[in-house]
Amino acid sequence: MAVYRYTSNEKKPNRSAIGLVLAGTAMSLFFCGSPSAEETVAAVDPGLFSAAPSAKEEGAVSGFSGFYGVGVVSDYISRGISGSDGKPAFQFFGEVSYDNFYYMNLYGSTVSYPSELGLSDPPIEYNVAAGIRPAWGPFIIDIGGYYTFYPHENRKYMSMESGEFYIMPTFRQGSLTLSAGAFYTQHWGGTTAAGIYTPITLNYVLSDFSMGGVTPYVTAEFAHQKTGEIQGFNLPDYNHWGTGFGVTYSNIIFDVKYTNTNVRGQDCAYVSGGTDWCDETVTAGVSITF
Repeated sequence: MAVYRYTSNEKKPNRSAIGLVLAGTAMSLFFCGSPSAEETVAAVDPGLFSAAPSAKEEGAVSGFSGFYGVGVVSDYISRGISGSDGKPAFQFFGEVSYDNFYYMNLYGSTVSYPSELGLSDPPIEYNVAAGIRPAWGPFIIDIGGYYTFYPHENRKYMSMESGEFYIMPTFRQGSLTLSAGAFYTQHWGGTTAAGIYTPITLNYVLSDFSMGGVTPYVTAEFAHQKTGEIQGFNLPDYNHWGTGFGVTYSNIIFDVKYTNTNVRGQDCAYVSGGTDWCDETVTAGVSITF
């Protein structure tokens, strides 16, 4: 996300890049092993940080395993805010794991943070994460960290690159996946402001309505983004929420989502760079996982 940057000789901050911190959205793509319908939905649903079965569980794959995939969305939404200026975005993702316990993954997306808004105008972002996933029956915990890179930024503006540490407990029982967690950074979006992101997500696969290999599912999420201050200027905290519906067919997923926040106008610009990037929106996407 991008905000105005405060300087000591101004009453209000000037525009400059803060950077998009993907957190729950980016990391939601990653799980291990060959996906079932439930796991495939959980893996690619934005906002849902999905954990994989532990290698200690019966039937879990031992040794190295992994997956990769590509997708396209009508608008790249991260933490309730547009990262593509309302435009379509191409995305890619992948993971390598060992014993479904240790993992490293990559997520990338085209973005739009134009220089006319005082942003560093990178063409793409990618996130590299590493961590562990211990499991106890239906309970799984993702613990790790990731860093968001913006190659080919305009260095005339402040870099938007930053990283976070996270812990995300997940409960899986049948068609239900429920997650809640926390993501912490001391340099939110590359600034000196600290930040804590706390999402709660729910995913339910409607297995009883499967037909011809097509399985529907529904999702819901609520999250709070708390940010600190930059040189005495307090960045706005905000909430975002949403719900969605999608279908899976083999390794293909199509979904439609509604997203909204409680931040508008100038406050939105402080945390995103654009005055309308926090407005309510409906997006559609399709992805394929291999």
